[in-house]
Amino acid sequence: MLYPPAKEKQRYHNSIIIKRIAQERDNPENEREIDHAIFFDSSEAREKFLKELKKIKFPFEKFEQTEQKGIDLPYTLELKVLSPLKIDILNRSTDILISLAEKYHASYDGWVAEIKK
Repeated sequence: MLYPPAKEKQRYHNSIIIKRIAQERDNPENEREIDHAIFFDSSEAREKFLKELKKIKFPFEKFEQTEQKGIDLPYTLELKVLSPLKIDILNRSTDILISLAEKYHASYDGWVAEIKK
């Protein structure tokens, strides 16, 4: 089977989720906390990823690191970003995170945000 490139696939998901949020009568222009999740095979790769994010001044408010034993990518990094759900901002953010994840042999798992009414 053929799959779209990761960035293209994520951009599609971004647009679908934003449309769904608008259907719930939430204004995507409202600023909110957006949580992005990235999974790594080593804590060293996760630290390098985080260091590079800081170097490029990726706008995150805080982060959380966890470890889960017994899975292929046990080292998790969750980034909390404060932003409206504007498609151009979201696509730019996910493109950066996907590119860095690929560089460090990690997996970008997507984002979540609460519906605000």
